[in-house]
Amino acid sequence: GIDPATGALMGDARAGQALDLVLTGLLYALLLWVWSGVLVQRRAERWLWAVVMTLVITHLVAPRTATPHYVIFIIPLIFYLRQMSRGRAALLLLALLVLPWLHFLVTVTGKFEHPTVYLPVPFLTLALLWWTRRRWWQTTF
Repeated sequence: GIDPATGALMGDARAGQALDLVLTGLLYALLLWVWSGVLVQRRAERWLWAVVMTLVITHLVAPRTATPHYVIFIIPLIFYLRQMSRGRAALLLLALLVLPWLHFLVTVTGKFEHPTVYLPVPFLTLALLWWTRRRWWQTTF
């Protein structure tokens, strides 16, 4: 499990630290690939996607961040909301309002947010950005 007060994995600390280092290394490698497309290959159409990927990845590799910092996820959210019908956009916004609060209320321990509260939005955003990268590259703003 995860210690709510510290965010550390309980149990074998070395395995948790190794996993953390591997994931952090992979995310930084991904970020290098993303920016090499913009800077080395001079693919200007990838610039905004690279910026958003950078913002998402920094939330995943930071030692500990806070959910109020998630305002940055509005940038990719606007990109996806523009492509949806009003009904679907309203449902998505409602889900993004209610589900994180439910997660928080179910997992809060004392005065501490449980560390798993920090994970769903950045990981889902990262996956969505990866799966829709060509759409980002083809969209003009």
